[in-house]
Amino acid sequence: MTPTEKQWKIIASRSKPQHGVVTREQVLDAGLSRHQVVKALSTGQLRELARGVYGLAEVPETWEQRVWAACLATGGLASHRTAGWSYGLDGLGRAAPKELDIIVTFTGSPTSGLATMHRSRTLQPGHAAKGAGFPRTTLARTMLDLGEVLEPKALERAFESGLRQQADLRGAILRIVKDWPNRGHTGITLLRALATGPGEAA
Repeated sequence: MTPTEKQWKIIASRSKPQHGVVTREQVLDAGLSRHQVVKALSTGQLRELARGVYGLAEVPETWEQRVWAACLATGGLASHRTAGWSYGLDGLGRAAPKELDIIVTFTGSPTSGLATMHRSRTLQPGHAAKGAGFPRTTLARTMLDLGEVLEPKALERAFESGLRQQADLRGAILRIVKDWPNRGHTGITLLRALATGPGEAA
């Protein structure tokens, strides 16, 4: 049985804020049967982007769509260069990163061919940005993760551009690193120094 127009409208509505990406659960919740999902994939109405994650054929492929697919496939957050680019930070180059970064808790075990997976012992629920399009880390957490992958000069540029977006970025960074493990990547030392300013505790 072919999906009804009403069912496709529901699927399209759910995919819109996700740049044309839907999960298998969302498609089934819209009323499609498993057989109809298989048929939609075989006829090209849906494209399988990852296991249990589909793209609507009518929606052009974009970088944001790739990020959404990676996030939905893993349950993780866009992080590192991917999150940094989404914030428009300086020091990350002129083009969106081709390789995506996704962060999950250390106990998480998802794998994905869509992105580089980062497992973190320090990731907290409060490190997820709110109302930010695709799931991503907060600006402060993003800065700390960028400390792992950027050269010092690029990290300083990213930090300065981040300050222009979030006035309390210094304090937000220091609140996170307060409980950070004593042994961390070299970028932590630089970020501590950058974030420590007038009125801030080291």
